[in-house]
Amino acid sequence: MIKVGLVGCGAVVHRMYTKGLLGRSAYRVAFVSDLDPAQAASAAEVFDAQAVDLDVLVDQADAIVVSPPPATHAALVRACLRPGRTVLCEKPYMTSGVDAAAVAREASEVGASLYVGHFRRAFPHLALAQRLIGLGLIGDITGVSACEGGRFTWRTVSDYPVRDIHGGVLWDTGSHTLDMALFASGLDRVAPDFAIEVLRVDKDKSEPSHDFLADFRLEIAGRPVDGHVHVSRKQSLPNLIEIAGTRGKVSFSAGLDDRIRITTEAGSEIVKAERAFEDLMEGFDLQLRHVLLKDRDGDFAADRFIGQVRLMEALANA
Repeated sequence: MIKVGLVGCGAVVHRMYTKGLLGRSAYRVAFVSDLDPAQAASAAEVFDAQAVDLDVLVDQADAIVVSPPPATHAALVRACLRPGRTVLCEKPYMTSGVDAAAVAREASEVGASLYVGHFRRAFPHLALAQRLIGLGLIGDITGVSACEGGRFTWRTVSDYPVRDIHGGVLWDTGSHTLDMALFASGLDRVAPDFAIEVLRVDKDKSEPSHDFLADFRLEIAGRPVDGHVHVSRKQSLPNLIEIAGTRGKVSFSAGLDDRIRITTEAGSEIVKAERAFEDLMEGFDLQLRHVLLKDRDGDFAADRFIGQVRLMEALANA
């Protein structure tokens, strides 16, 4: 039985990890830790776990989930790295590209397995899009567009989404939306090396902003890829991701779905995935199994998220 430690016991733990970690035969939450004793006590009761100091948790857990606000991730993940240890860092992975690359490298040097919690990568339609694009169906990638928006209803324990410069919609919703585009297009595999040019940024206010629109250009091996992102907590958006190539495009929902649209010179058609999820928790649960049991875990490896962090940092600082 894998003993899991939870660092941070906020809303994502009580709303998501309780559903993904309770009642499992291969792993269970044994330790919890939070700066707020009341939050730690609440999580300890839910999971029938011990509320302990961070150093005790780091010393005794086999696998650790890090989920406090993103500005704390670099220091906390570093504190959790041990030989043979599994560490899952909630999204967004880091708030700077330098930290994203350095912490991934440090995990490898120590012999720890470091992953990032982007459970949408387990969605059937996203896996289908990635597979078909990877086969060269639409040729070389020339552009990515990612839009997602709706009224913000997530209630955090802390109020970092409205006070922290890394709590805005770009780092929150946008990290999911951009990750889906980078993952489907395969650009996450080359992301540490691409050059980023920010062409335009429009947002409702200084960070943390709640409506964020930007155009950008990536350069990969001398080849430009045009990008567009619009994410919002204030207005409904198409919730659509499009990957354009030299021979066509693939478009799909930014939410849970089982189908994608492929458009080429031959026409446009809908392609369905082999399976469909009934709700988001199926993807969340599948991600946990992949990571904790080391079964097809490569999609969640930390080095696959370095470019995403670099891109968000460039957009946020433009």
